[in-house]
Amino acid sequence: MLRREVLCPTPRQCPEAQYADPEGGWETLPCQQCPLVALDEYLRSPVGLRFREVIELDFALRAGFQITLGDVNILDFRLLQLLDDERRRYEKEQIEDARNKNARH
Repeated sequence: MLRREVLCPTPRQCPEAQYADPEGGWETLPCQQCPLVALDEYLRSPVGLRFREVIELDFALRAGFQITLGDVNILDFRLLQLLDDERRRYEKEQIEDARNKNARH
């Protein structure tokens, strides 16, 4: 979810994109193998809903809400750990990408 913007190029740039003609105007739709579409479908599933709830819990914690370990079940705690690990990796990648761009200029 942190890399959502890089999962799929804009449909106009995707060679596998589908085209539809709703009511006389062409519309570009994502391809059938689009990872962004797959992510959205997954997030609507029961497990995906659990991830979305943990992301909301993470937001609350970052906004200053206070909870104790007794307020969180073990699955949510582990998912929060995974989210934190992934966020750190993502931030590190962003910093390295920025350094590489600056080094090229």
